[in-house]
Amino acid sequence: MSNQRTLLDFDKASIAGVPDGMTIDNKNNLWIACWGGSQIINVDSNTGALLYIIKMPAERVTSLAFGGKYYDILFVTTMKTGLTPAQIQTQPSAGALFSIHGLPVIGNYNNPAANCAPVLD
Repeated sequence: MSNQRTLLDFDKASIAGVPDGMTIDNKNNLWIACWGGSQIINVDSNTGALLYIIKMPAERVTSLAFGGKYYDILFVTTMKTGLTPAQIQTQPSAGALFSIHGLPVIGNYNNPAANCAPVLD
């Protein structure tokens, strides 16, 4: 890899959580799942500026990917494993898969999925 640089320092920007899964949108900006931060963020890939913060109803946000026929749905995964019963009570959606609609961007069409038939033994 060349031209490596820090795009966004979570501590300096006071962003809750740590970066986990990531994806790129059609404007080449970065979407980051913030594990332990109950949010996903969108970062300008040129300047590092924070564009959007979307709060999630689960603390452990693990990954995200654009999907749907037009790549206009952002799917977000979360984790329930390791939460205490009290934490699960305050965030009952932990471990769920979320879909976010209506964003002002879509995903890239770089790797379109093909319809695949299951292989059964």
